[in-house]
Amino acid sequence: MRHLTKRRLDNYTRTISSCPTSKNHQSDLPPQDLHFHALYENLLYFVFPLVSELPRPEMSKPVSASTHIIDVSGVSIMQFWGIRKYLQESSTAATTHYPETLGRVFVIGAPHFFKSIWDVISQWFDPVTRSKIFLLSPSEVQQTLRSYIDPSNLPKEYGGELHWHWQDLPNLDAPARELVDGLYHKTYRGDIFAKGPVVFQDGCIKLLGNVDGKPRRNDFCP
Repeated sequence: MRHLTKRRLDNYTRTISSCPTSKNHQSDLPPQDLHFHALYENLLYFVFPLVSELPRPEMSKPVSASTHIIDVSGVSIMQFWGIRKYLQESSTAATTHYPETLGRVFVIGAPHFFKSIWDVISQWFDPVTRSKIFLLSPSEVQQTLRSYIDPSNLPKEYGGELHWHWQDLPNLDAPARELVDGLYHKTYRGDIFAKGPVVFQDGCIKLLGNVDGKPRRNDFCP
């Protein structure tokens, strides 16, 4: 959360509002709302179907919900106040349109003043959603997170074994990389993941959207 400042969020909103695709898109939704829904549509139609193919204890049940770690360490009360509008709008949209995708939310690193702020923020959620959100004390973080998340999938800074930092691409293990290998492009800077809308359907990755006015319809089937 410490990276989400009002200045950065305002700049982000201005950038996507001036994007040609946003101006030409026939929609009543503002660009930031379209981007928000695109994030969740990607979760529903690409991430969940894809990870449902990966080895796990209960293969008979598809993955349909996600676990979130919200790190609020280093965030000041002024920063929370500055981005409260963004937090409320995104929280309301998520619980209104995608409540079934939420598994658990773990809030960690809370400063001393966060309890009073949480009393306000928690009112943005319905009772079912609130029951899925847990505020962890420093002594609870490692044990709790490792009980819900396999250490191999938990970043090192939170007590796991995963080499991953904020803004990194997914650090995929061998089975996951085999499924999405066709979406990576080798460059001198390393692997770059294909941009744009994608879905995982019938065991294949399908690229959607257009490039230079031409539809991209390449399918990658492992």
